[in-house]
Amino acid sequence: MILYSSVVSRYHVELHRHSLYWEIVNIGTNGTYINDQQIDKERIQDGMTIRLATTGPKLQILLDGSESMTPSPRDAVTKPTSPTKPTDSRATVMSRKLM
Repeated sequence: MILYSSVVSRYHVELHRHSLYWEIVNIGTNGTYINDQQIDKERIQDGMTIRLATTGPKLQILLDGSESMTPSPRDAVTKPTSPTKPTDSRATVMSRKLM
């Protein structure tokens, strides 16, 4: 995902898939926040909102409710999309569902 923000690091967070859950890991210089608390890593909950840096964009993470953690063939390859700059302060929503 490409975001245009002066406070977001080029590589800011990683999403790690474990056997039964997803985890978000901060690797950015300006921090990653959940409920105004800086985190190093945190288990992802459906619908949670994270903020990249103290004044950066908000991202809401939506998880797919499927029982399997195995990606389907259609999820293995995704087409790149043209990035767009946000026009307001609403939360940015991740468009790809995590399994």
